[in-house]
Amino acid sequence: MHGTVDRLDDLVISTDDYELFRSKRGAFLPILQSHLSSFSMLFLGLSFTDPNLRHVLSLIRESFVEAPPEHFAIVRPPHAEEFLTNDEFEARLAQHNLWADDLQRYGLRAVEIDSYGEVPELLKEVEQRLARRRVWVSGSWPIGAHGDVSAETIHTLAYGIGREIGKAELVLVSGSGLLVGSAVLSGFLAALQNSGAWDLERRLIVRPFPQPLPEHEPDREQWQLLRRELGRISGIAIFIGGQKVEGGRLVESSGVHAERAVAEEHGAFLLPIGATGGAARSIANDLLGRPLRAGRPLSPTDEELCALLDTSRSPSDLISITIRIVKRVVDS
Repeated sequence: MHGTVDRLDDLVISTDDYELFRSKRGAFLPILQSHLSSFSMLFLGLSFTDPNLRHVLSLIRESFVEAPPEHFAIVRPPHAEEFLTNDEFEARLAQHNLWADDLQRYGLRAVEIDSYGEVPELLKEVEQRLARRRVWVSGSWPIGAHGDVSAETIHTLAYGIGREIGKAELVLVSGSGLLVGSAVLSGFLAALQNSGAWDLERRLIVRPFPQPLPEHEPDREQWQLLRRELGRISGIAIFIGGQKVEGGRLVESSGVHAERAVAEEHGAFLLPIGATGGAARSIANDLLGRPLRAGRPLSPTDEELCALLDTSRSPSDLISITIRIVKRVVDS
């Protein structure tokens, strides 16, 4: 709104810059008004004394008299040790409290902190809470290979998981893994089509891994960069299958194991459907017996892991158990 330090000649900093803002940058204000009307926004480092910002907030208040859109501002109230006298501190604190109350007229809730050192951890918690609605489905299965689980079963289960993610109004995150990725995406799109609301811009995040030509090696560095991006934005990681053909035999997918490591690094909830075999089964067995962390658990209970490892269960049972766990994590 006011420029960037990379372009010092374009900064809004003087009185003239502020007064002439609408004539020089007037197109920015309707965009800001649209975002403030459509999204919940988080403000950090703003005093809200900017006249153009106050103008946009006033326009929104005129449009939403009873219930303005909710926004948040991280603020630090004055501390007594910063003033020479207690009277001065009390006066400044009263002024701050009135300012915070005034912000509520525009739907802005002041979130008070004691120290700016709290901000990084606070932002990380906000990001993790938002990420819980983003479900990364990781997995792969070689079409035509004969293993202990059929490709048809993997497809049926992956399609059902994608469909349930769509019905639950969650965000699907996918790297388009072999067979699993396309099946999950098909089920997800079918659910959105049935609901009559595609909303793909907000509901679908796909980072397809570039596939090499035959006899060429894949760009594994690029693949890992994509994995890290998917892990960073996801709050739940579901693992289905995870096998590949190597040297003429089926082996566990190293890529799915790498995605487990990335998801775990970023604090995602790990949800392997062990009955699908491959890397998913190994991940499930590895999580068995792991003590649940106090606060927000990062994996299912042992009872749930065992239920998802049970190969006698039908795909519909496994889907039902998986989505029940997902909804619990999202609502926690």
